[in-house]
Amino acid sequence: MSSASYEDYEREYDANLSRIRSFLAGSTRNRSTLTECERLLREAKACATAMQGLAEVAGDPHRVQESQQKLERDVAPLAKEVQRQLHDTGREELFYQAPDIESSPHDMDRLISSSDDLLRESQSILAE
Repeated sequence: MSSASYEDYEREYDANLSRIRSFLAGSTRNRSTLTECERLLREAKACATAMQGLAEVAGDPHRVQESQQKLERDVAPLAKEVQRQLHDTGREELFYQAPDIESSPHDMDRLISSSDDLLRESQSILAE
């Protein structure tokens, strides 16, 4: 954002945090959404840093303090939560357990039968 104002950076900051919170509140927390959260956190941090710089140049101690608090109050806890969930997601992927074929042979037979049916249907469509 060239020649952006404190308010412009604040709007972008708020929009980034809103998207992060939506991702974290949603039911689809996978590696790609958490990676996007990390990216949004970097952008939010950059906005807060720019806000602090603009406030310092303007000589506004209230806004300097406000922008510093945004990093401590908003960004840091969200970053910890994203890292925790990324760690948990990594553990889930690492310890993924495939379904036990021995305990459910009927399910496997059903899947094979369904697959055979789909193959025959595809072959009949292609033959037409």
